[in-house]
Amino acid sequence: MKSWINSSRKFTYFIALTLCILLFALFLFAQNMRRSSELKNGVPEKTPQSTTDGSVSDWQNYSGHELWDLNFRYPQSLKIHTENDNEVSFVRSSPSFNEDVPMISVSRDKNPSMNFEDWFRRKKVQDGFIEVSFSGLEARQDWTQHSDGRITADTYFFINGFMYQFSLRSLSDDVLPDLYQPLLGTVQVVRENVVVSTNSDGDWKEYRSHGIRFHFPSKLQVEPHNVNELTTSDGNYPLQSLSMSVVSPEFIQANESPSSYVDGISIEFPTTFTVELPIQPQTYGTRTGVEKRYLYDNSIRRRSFFLIQHPKNQHYYLFAVHSLNTVETDKLLYTIYSSIQFE
Repeated sequence: MKSWINSSRKFTYFIALTLCILLFALFLFAQNMRRSSELKNGVPEKTPQSTTDGSVSDWQNYSGHELWDLNFRYPQSLKIHTENDNEVSFVRSSPSFNEDVPMISVSRDKNPSMNFEDWFRRKKVQDGFIEVSFSGLEARQDWTQHSDGRITADTYFFINGFMYQFSLRSLSDDVLPDLYQPLLGTVQVVRENVVVSTNSDGDWKEYRSHGIRFHFPSKLQVEPHNVNELTTSDGNYPLQSLSMSVVSPEFIQANESPSSYVDGISIEFPTTFTVELPIQPQTYGTRTGVEKRYLYDNSIRRRSFFLIQHPKNQHYYLFAVHSLNTVETDKLLYTIYSSIQFE
């Protein structure tokens, strides 16, 4: 009888132990599934309003770049480490010499290709980015958790002809990853451009932005997702698209000269047959800049660039035009560039 009771107890213990192991395994599985639901290809999707650095609404607003078309918030515990016209970085403490310091940085780069995929290919950025959205803005993000606990991430926003890159570089015991996603959730597009009609018949309008204004044909319309881009739906109109972007003088100087900057712009054509015309100074009315032209589709179409400098703030303005290669195109461009006024 005792033997049977002992056997029953052992069997009961075995069953209980097995159940405990199964419950623990289910717990781990549930935790893993919860983690997987929070990560999409390794990317946390949540952007909580409360963080380790307090409420996001109490964070400091960053809008230090007059040339940038966005602003965002960052916690007071972070301080600006480096800052120039095309980049800003934030750290918790000032790094010592050669120290690998955790950092969140934001940079921008001109994107003439007009989409994520072409820009990644031109920059030879590896694939692996997934589509995400912050505050209604489409973005691409790569989130990597390394074996030593470090986390690196890159998130790209395409805004008004520029690619803005938010980068995270953290150490294994750092809290920056907890702040990165909430910071991205505060990104907002700043639309400073003003378009007004300039005459009674409405054939021309005025474009004003970043210290410059010029006239453009009313056949061109401002793109809703890129206010620096003017386009038309009429495939027979001489001007198919016109974009204007602001370039800092430091960026031009890094390319040695305005001519070498324009000459270095990467162009992709729909056909392999192209004619490249040399860069040359060009005067429209009283405005002089440097111009570069490409002809394609058996010289029927034209891709051209006109770069001009502001006389006071020294910023450069780059006009990029897709057009038909016609005399009417020349007349329209002369009127546009001659109307340029600096503020």
